Amino acid sequence: MCSLIDGFYGEEFLHEQKSDISNLNELMCQKCSVEKAEVRLRRKDNYCNGCFLISATHKFRATLGKSKIVRPSDTILVGHNGGAGSTALLNLIKGGMHESVHKRLVFGVKVLYIDDGLIKGQSTEERETKMRKIHEQVEALGFQAYGVSLSDAMDFDNFSVSCLKSMTCSNDEKDKRLSEMWNGLVDETSKKDFQQKLRNKVMMMAAKSLKCQKIFLANDSTSLAIKILSNVSLGRGAQLSSDCGFIDNRYADVVILRPMRDFSRRELYYYLKICNYSFIGEEKLKDNLPFSIQKLTGKFVTNLEDQFSGTVSTIFRTGEKIVVGKGNCKDNTSIEGDCVFCNGCLDTTALGDCTSSIDATNFSKIVSLRSSDAEWNLEKLMEKPRDSTVDMPEHGCEDCTCGRSRLEKNNIKYEDVRQFLCYACQSIFHGNFDLKTLPPFMINSVSERLRLKNIAAEIQDFLL
Repeated sequence: MCSLIDGFYGEEFLHEQKSDISNLNELMCQKCSVEKAEVRLRRKDNYCNGCFLISATHKFRATLGKSKIVRPSDTILVGHNGGAGSTALLNLIKGGMHESVHKRLVFGVKVLYIDDGLIKGQSTEERETKMRKIHEQVEALGFQAYGVSLSDAMDFDNFSVSCLKSMTCSNDEKDKRLSEMWNGLVDETSKKDFQQKLRNKVMMMAAKSLKCQKIFLANDSTSLAIKILSNVSLGRGAQLSSDCGFIDNRYADVVILRPMRDFSRRELYYYLKICNYSFIGEEKLKDNLPFSIQKLTGKFVTNLEDQFSGTVSTIFRTGEKIVVGKGNCKDNTSIEGDCVFCNGCLDTTALGDCTSSIDATNFSKIVSLRSSDAEWNLEKLMEKPRDSTVDMPEHGCEDCTCGRSRLEKNNIKYEDVRQFLCYACQSIFHGNFDLKTLPPFMINSVSERLRLKNIAAEIQDFLL
């Protein structure tokens, strides 16, 4: 593949690399003690290029091997966005499939690119240009590239995955509905969280469509450390093991794996630089964009890592030890099940008769909205808020599949949806959110669970 130019790398990495090389002087590789050191990691470990590549390959293969979860008969769907992590992942897989490699990788591989340029404000030309670059990059490695748009999540009934080479950007009804939903989110933090969870949903549907049993994501230890702190800030602490662990098995049919989790971001850049592998890179965020919890957490972690090299490792290793107790989430086999949006456990109900922090938060919210001279009546204060209904037009749309007709048909209100959302997803879909813009898969899941609850209640009343 073509060699990289400096523009592919961040200025901070290039500056640190020059500083590391100048400090290495005539030091020898600590692994082989023969070649001159070219790479410095953690400010103390010096390697030559050859030993570093051997170490990187071994780390990747060891992460897959010790889990013993990937079998030769499996077909793997690799999520690829053109960035450094997914580019390194594809090249490591390709190298592991070489016939001369001992215990070579023999599973099938399909590559998926999810086009989310619509919500990033990219033009049609920019989106199609990136798709073309992604296809050329994947084709050079000998893999089959598939593509799907993020807006396809708005209609899973007609979901289909196409070859990336023939994929085009069309401004259809699904794109308009996604834009309407995106604009209805309150802040940048909710938008980032929504984007990530919706991408996971689309990837799961694509894996089922392509008959893949596993999904590989290219999350490195730096991004996972940022996600651990972000999840705690967003109220997703109960989902740390699924969002940041090696195995994410919250979905029934497909398992998500993160084989790059032991690589730091600097290691990925060094690997690509030494091998002369090109990657497309992520678009630079404009400074005038609103800040989000995820963005601020990322700056905090990376800046702290520059001063204390063990920061990412400490956060990452501590986060992977956090496991949710069995009693802290509802059983996914119950009628309530898991969250209808992110498939995480429902963490919004206190155990037994105990008062949860969510109850305290809701009480504080109710009290803060009352005027100072209001008459206090605790029984009225703790009453459930009035169901927020959706104003329907006089004309009907019985034959269409839009969210409006589904809501009208099933008489779904905001509180019906809220009870099946985890705490963090409730923050995304707030009380003033327009329910007509919800994805149909959420509406269908809510209506099905409400029907089962009504049946269970009728059976219980009959038995009594």
